Amino acid sequence: PPRGITQEDWMCTYRARRFNPESDPATWRAESLPEMLIDSICFDVRGGGNTFDGCFADTGETGFRIDGVTFLTGCHVFNNYRFGMDHMLAIDHQSGRLTVSHCHFDAWCTPHPTLYRAADGATLTVRDSVAAKFPDAFPV
Repeated sequence: PPRGITQEDWMCTYRARRFNPESDPATWRAESLPEMLIDSICFDVRGGGNTFDGCFADTGETGFRIDGVTFLTGCHVFNNYRFGMDHMLAIDHQSGRLTVSHCHFDAWCTPHPTLYRAADGATLTVRDSVAAKFPDAFPV
């Protein structure tokens, strides 16, 4: 962000640029948008035997996209709504077996968060994990 700008002004500028990159062509290029974008995925996991220990998925529209056998241990998902993404999805479980253990998922002040979405045939095991400020819960 430009120097001397307030956080509130930066968030307004960020949202305007993200939804309409051509709105400020003098200082912004569509091909150089920051990571925190619509449709962004922090961890896009494919294959089998994946183990994530202590990972932090920070302010992506999807925290973890899982397609295969995966273990999440001590991982965190967080969305800072000030960056403008209001439809956060913590876990998008496409296929395979997912084990979630000792993880923390925080929607903070996200208006429309979703904790977990699974495709048919995906298998989930959850142990001692926390989901804060989500309207839904892990399926039992």
